[in-house]
Amino acid sequence: MNLKSKVKKIIEELEDHGFNVRVKVGPDKDCYIISSTELKKAVLVGVAFGQIKCFSINVKKWSWAEAEGFTRDEMVENFSSEIFKEIHINDIIKYIMEK
Repeated sequence: MNLKSKVKKIIEELEDHGFNVRVKVGPDKDCYIISSTELKKAVLVGVAFGQIKCFSINVKKWSWAEAEGFTRDEMVENFSSEIFKEIHINDIIKYIMEK
């Protein structure tokens, strides 16, 4: 399954569970940020080294870095271990639904 198809499936499953889902496409169209507005949770889904990789996003830390004026590249370079945590693609729904 390609990245776009997998993201579409995740979105449909979250919407089936009643979540309002927002999706942002990365600047190179090689990743997507999927978020739940109700639970204030987000995940990054993208392709790296030919595999689909998924990361939970620490929304508070991301928002802080944005407010401080850090670019996305700077966030990844300087705060990746604080903002992103790799999760298995099959755990995305479970992660977003956790309270």
